[in-house]
Amino acid sequence: MKHIQDIIRSEYKKIKKETYIKNIVLEEHTKLKEDAGDIRSTLDKLDYKEKTNQLDSGGDIPNYASILFRKFFEFLKEEEPDIKIKVTGGNDNFHKGYRSRHVYGEALDFAVVDAGSKDKVKDVLKKFRKQNKSDFKFIDEYENPTEHSTGGHFHMAYIGSSSVYAKKKAAGELPEVIPGTNKVVNSDGSDVAINTWEGEDKNGTDLAELDNILKQFASQQKGKSSADMIKFTAGDQISHKWEIKAPVKLAQAEDLKDGEKFEKEGSLILAGAPESITFYPIKLLLSYQLLLLHQDLS
Repeated sequence: MKHIQDIIRSEYKKIKKETYIKNIVLEEHTKLKEDAGDIRSTLDKLDYKEKTNQLDSGGDIPNYASILFRKFFEFLKEEEPDIKIKVTGGNDNFHKGYRSRHVYGEALDFAVVDAGSKDKVKDVLKKFRKQNKSDFKFIDEYENPTEHSTGGHFHMAYIGSSSVYAKKKAAGELPEVIPGTNKVVNSDGSDVAINTWEGEDKNGTDLAELDNILKQFASQQKGKSSADMIKFTAGDQISHKWEIKAPVKLAQAEDLKDGEKFEKEGSLILAGAPESITFYPIKLLLSYQLLLLHQDLS
């Protein structure tokens, strides 16, 4: 009996000093604060890449999804240690115009760096899905791209009991979409502007076609070249701009200077940071024109 009394007194002293409860709270807090930063740490550790800040440029990644995605990446590394991947989407600005798990931070997109290895990655996804049936699903958007896909990739999603997307869907609270698509509509039925450029510039350039070309470039970017879609507002309208970065190429061999080099084709690449060009759809601001806002050397 005395032994039990001593244990009770000991535990009471811990609680009274608040250290015992404080430690429990801190431990639980550490679990809850897991987010995109933890995914990035895992990607770095495994030598995987992320396209700019696509994990969370549009919002947070909840802890329950972060834990699952990190678990998959670690599983992939164990199964196929030589394969390299690049995360191309998460809760990012690109997906804001769609009804998607991405909007709730419950989905990630990633591409296989060596396209010849994608079948091996698909096999790993199937194996992981079998082990995590209640929480995980994936879509092969190399073979079956969705209507808003900008290039081949794998889409994986958290579908477990904590899913906000699933709860909103069950309650009928997901946003309305255009019939036959997954694109969100405004309350008046019009398309959300964030993923739509319309009209022509003064030279007859089709802005929707140009927008699509930039999306394709973004999905195929290599080396120092990149294209990033960034949300912005103009008055009460929401749209996006494109930030394009690429090395400057010149053809004159006599211009070669210290620190500069030739490509295989013989063109000259200027040393230093890539040139940055930002495109806006000027329709939202003045007229049906494409605005080349700035062109600076960083």
